[in-house]
Amino acid sequence: LLDLDEVWTASEWNAGAFASGGLPRFMIEVIPHCLDTDLYTDQTPRMNVPDARSFTFLNVVSNYNRKNAGQLLRAYFQAFSPEDDVSLVLKLPGETTPADIEKHIREPIRPFYDLDDPALPDVRLLPVSFSDEQMIQLYNGCDAFVTLERGKGWDLCAMQAMALGKTAISVNWSGNTEFMAPENSVLIEPLPRTVSVEPGEA
Repeated sequence: LLDLDEVWTASEWNAGAFASGGLPRFMIEVIPHCLDTDLYTDQTPRMNVPDARSFTFLNVVSNYNRKNAGQLLRAYFQAFSPEDDVSLVLKLPGETTPADIEKHIREPIRPFYDLDDPALPDVRLLPVSFSDEQMIQLYNGCDAFVTLERGKGWDLCAMQAMALGKTAISVNWSGNTEFMAPENSVLIEPLPRTVSVEPGEA
């Protein structure tokens, strides 16, 4: 990176991470993400997930390891019962395979939970590809956006859901704190420890 003229990043948190890694601060420009607010209005269509219950939590998984879907599922299963009128919708990458689901969704919740157990609250997996327009409709179809991601450069997904007036639930650490605060979000305090990740999946 020292051979570059500038490094652009979305948040002051990212800038601090680069600087603490040895990159001179004068090389770093912070350029936050933005949204076209014309796309996020009370006229935005809602996408309803088939067979989902009345209240839906939405999580968008693009990177299995860092997105921490297993921890989210465990927390959801502890908080709700099958009698509760809620669903957790996991939007997965369109190229997701059964092997991916086994490794990144089912295995992390074992031996405590089995995704197919009817005694657990409702979970809906969406391993499909959506256009940008469809993703906005998916955000608008949920009641709350939730993520326990281990680290964020920004969190555009939460920003998009919040632009549609949805409650956003996230961890109170890293780049998302640039725009998420106790006044506008539900923030969870993280544990003061690190976790290992597989090479290439950080």
